[in-house]
Amino acid sequence: MLFLPRVLLVSTTFVLVRAQGVLVSGIGTIGESTSMGVSIDDVNDANYISQDEIIANIVNACGRTVLKGGLSQAGETESIIASGNFTRVQAGGILTITVAQRSQQGSGPFACDLDESSNVLGVSGQTNLTVAQDAAQFGTGNLTLTVTMPSNLTCIGGAFSSLILWETSSTGNFCTVRCVNQQNYGGCLAVQQSDITPSVNDPSTIASKEFQQDIAAQVQQNEQDLAAANKGLAAAADHANQGFEIANALLDSHGITAAVVVPATTSKTTSAVAEATQKVGKKITAGSNGKNIFGASGSGPLPQSLVPKTKTQVVKRRRMFNVNVEKQNARRELVQKQKQAVLED
Repeated sequence: MLFLPRVLLVSTTFVLVRAQGVLVSGIGTIGESTSMGVSIDDVNDANYISQDEIIANIVNACGRTVLKGGLSQAGETESIIASGNFTRVQAGGILTITVAQRSQQGSGPFACDLDESSNVLGVSGQTNLTVAQDAAQFGTGNLTLTVTMPSNLTCIGGAFSSLILWETSSTGNFCTVRCVNQQNYGGCLAVQQSDITPSVNDPSTIASKEFQQDIAAQVQQNEQDLAAANKGLAAAADHANQGFEIANALLDSHGITAAVVVPATTSKTTSAVAEATQKVGKKITAGSNGKNIFGASGSGPLPQSLVPKTKTQVVKRRRMFNVNVEKQNARRELVQKQKQAVLED
């Protein structure tokens, strides 16, 4: 049986837009990466990345897709690495990104940034990247972004080898490149750094640093969002639809206005399908790092085993995903010293 995505019939106000601005591919020195979680060939799908929604802990730094809801960076990166379909980059090198505009609102200018730890950063901390965009930005076809990697690039992230958070390890040389236009459309790409010794990332070597007030604020926000998450879970037509419904329920609970996508081709079965894609509402200032345990984990099916049930589990989960910034900086300095030593020799 075919299940079509449904929007919660609640008080959220909707406006009509069209899906747009999808990252089709990213090519570095070898290989090719595609946008995380987005159905590239489906013109009704797109990746919406709103800073307000990240601040409100509804989604993580890569936002949500039209057809699936919250996008899990860790889960998507794990799948990408397992498939072997990703590109390699080097410090100071070029990443060429192709964007399918699909409409005027899918044009630029695009801004891109980098999470060297792959999926740890949320509201802030990303490294801004230099981007050059071609002249096709006002059309409705493809445009090209030429993105320059930092000269001191130090990718230390990667995919987890186990779904059990306290039994995880990492490839240690992946970054996430995120690009967004002024309409909040864009996407994220997983890239592997090829000119670096992979960082050893597992619970015994990752330095974790948390402040009690941040943990308390996160727990409080999660408790507030639990009712909305359960409401979205109950509204899901099937298991694969849970992430979509939970994202909608969280949006409504925060008073964030959403939009309805107008399908590129209409029929009796598709023209009535409303897909929440963007917000134009007020700014929410809750949470600390944009990793709401209900919204950010919902790319497609939401495994019940990964939904924390207690405050202790919430804190443990956050700690497992927090790489100390000091460790990252120390790692970067070590790499630079190693490179300098090679040059001097």
